[in-house]
Amino acid sequence: MDTLVQTYQDGEWYVAVDLATDVADQGKTREEAISRLKIGLKEYYETHLKMLEKDKKFEIITVEIPYSGNSSSSLSTFSERI
Repeated sequence: MDTLVQTYQDGEWYVAVDLATDVADQGKTREEAISRLKIGLKEYYETHLKMLEKDKKFEIITVEIPYSGNSSSSLSTFSERI
């Protein structure tokens, strides 16, 4: 599953925020903040999936959102695989 994550430094801490869920975590390094966020997101989705009504059928899908910006402002300029 892919998601958009914003990272920034706040004093001595690095913060990672998932832009889709607003789940956030922090760490002493950017990598630690991202690693901790991944754990938090896993728990977030596991909890939410358990809360879905068990008698209803559902499907989880990914949807690609096309983006057509110029190359200097393209999302791909700012993204990286984590």
